[in-house]
Amino acid sequence: AVLRQRCAEQGVVFRSLADEQTLHPGDRLTRFADMDNATRTSDPFAPRSPEEIARRIADIGPEPNGMVVADDGRRLIGYTYFHRAAGDDPHRARQGWTGVRPENRRQGIATLLKVEGALLARRLGYRRMVTDPHVSNTASVRMSLRVGFLPCDSDPGI
Repeated sequence: AVLRQRCAEQGVVFRSLADEQTLHPGDRLTRFADMDNATRTSDPFAPRSPEEIARRIADIGPEPNGMVVADDGRRLIGYTYFHRAAGDDPHRARQGWTGVRPENRRQGIATLLKVEGALLARRLGYRRMVTDPHVSNTASVRMSLRVGFLPCDSDPGI
């Protein structure tokens, strides 16, 4: 609650990609591409054009309401997404990339994105969520554990 309040005081709001598309229909892909490229500081495929972002969103497969974005009132500053996990369990989601612009890191935004994503997944009927941050990304592993993910032997990831 404290973290949520601090972000609200800074003007940061969290919403689904579906809501982002409704609020910014004409420039939603440009806004998303700008943010995605900024979050991927070590990605050899960045920068991506808005058209490439549209294909990327289609390829990763989240429904528009399976992605949560953070907006500081001027631009998108981060996102997380989830989709139905492979396998027989229709109530299991796989949480994917969570990214935040470098200048907005270490403020709790990624943590809140991950929490908001899990809460949205729950509202959409998912009962289990798996994530698999790269083992070398110790900050992401710590954050995943902090928000409630637990090590899991029966499924890759936590």
